[in-house]
Amino acid sequence: MAADLVIKGGWVVTPDATFKGGVAISNEVIVAIGSDDALPSGKEEIDVKGKHILPGLFDGHVHFREPGMTHKEDFNTGSTAAVCGGITTVVDMPNTVPPTADAEQVKVKKELGEARSLVDFGITGVVVQTNTKDILPMAAAGVIGYKIFFGETIGNLPFRSCPWASMRKTARSWRTAPTS
Repeated sequence: MAADLVIKGGWVVTPDATFKGGVAISNEVIVAIGSDDALPSGKEEIDVKGKHILPGLFDGHVHFREPGMTHKEDFNTGSTAAVCGGITTVVDMPNTVPPTADAEQVKVKKELGEARSLVDFGITGVVVQTNTKDILPMAAAGVIGYKIFFGETIGNLPFRSCPWASMRKTARSWRTAPTS
């Protein structure tokens, strides 16, 4: 059986060892890892001439900002940067406009990622006090996790109402108090 692609002639790095050899890929899946002579032939073969063949890395917290804030980043620019850094899988956060807070927005983000991402990706949904009914529908639509904000956060809590505000004032007076 011929693989679609065989990458050989390198140093394969695994969690257990580094050895001379390569990898074979069919249908976008690694089907063999081993010494060059143990690999199947490939429809396409690349000799990497002694370079290292590393597993892809995973970034579990990215902000591709799509939809709504693509002036900051999007699936195309973010995943291009990921690939350049050896990242092959990312998990995108839900703080977009609109936020990924229901099944419809999960579907929108999934379609955007499928059309533009160069890496595998997962989607995180957001859960706040007002959308708990959307947890299971978001899961069915494909989220792999949730950011849950049931308390007050920096974005919705004025500092002056924080019980620590008086401590901040006290700490400031300690820094400016005369030392003599």
